[in-house]
Amino acid sequence: DIGSDGLTFKWWQRWYAARRYLQSYDYLLIVDPDTSVFPTCVVESLLQALRLDPEDSSNWPAITVREPREGEDMNGGVFGLTKSPWALLFLDLLLARSRWPLDMAGGG
Repeated sequence: DIGSDGLTFKWWQRWYAARRYLQSYDYLLIVDPDTSVFPTCVVESLLQALRLDPEDSSNWPAITVREPREGEDMNGGVFGLTKSPWALLFLDLLLARSRWPLDMAGGG
């Protein structure tokens, strides 16, 4: 069964939720449940930390992720998506993998 593993099913749900709600928000964060935000990281607002102009979202990047370190994949624990065609395409391509056999798609 594709996606029959309970953990795999839960992993994909955040991406389905992001696809469903992306158009309702200017900027949407998808955060892994095992990711922690420490008080030293919240001295400034998210927009300030990412150097995004709150008055002009047209210049915001469609997708914001941490650069992978040597030997890592793109899984940085936090993804930022804007209400844009590029972010929708990213989600559509990613979600297409949810229908692949588990040994090809991976579990997150």
